[in-house]
Amino acid sequence: MKILVHGFGPYQKWRDNITVKVLGHLKDRKNLATKIFDVAFDSEMFLREIRENAPDVVIGMGQHPRARKIRIERTAVNRRRNSRDDVAEKIDPDGPDKLHVCLKIPAGPGLRITYNAGDYVCNFSMYVLGRYCVERNIRYGFLHVPMKMDPKVAAGIVDGIIDFVEGACV
Repeated sequence: MKILVHGFGPYQKWRDNITVKVLGHLKDRKNLATKIFDVAFDSEMFLREIRENAPDVVIGMGQHPRARKIRIERTAVNRRRNSRDDVAEKIDPDGPDKLHVCLKIPAGPGLRITYNAGDYVCNFSMYVLGRYCVERNIRYGFLHVPMKMDPKVAAGIVDGIIDFVEGACV
């Protein structure tokens, strides 16, 4: 089983993105690939990585500035906007209003389940990748990591999720 875990680089007013640090602290695994994406509304950037790596499982991570626990996002919405001042527009005018992830990561210590990934690039990536992965039987999930969480602690939680996924998918 091949697993791809991705995060994002810095964006807007933040010079760092915790997901970069979390990826750097994950355990080395032969079956694990990692990727740092630019923060951009670029469908092809996300899809190209999936095509090139051909993973069985994809776990996306984004930074959450206000969360206290890692948020297991269950739903992506067909909506995007560059800032809170912008009017939201559809990601795919012909697509469904909502998509649910197919990788059901359970809640646990340091984790909570939520159904609102916002309408910025994290949600955009969830919608684009979630749709692509479901159509190809690739298991997909998304996590929002609290910006102020210790990256080593967050990596330990993500490693636990990867262990769960490996055990559940055998």
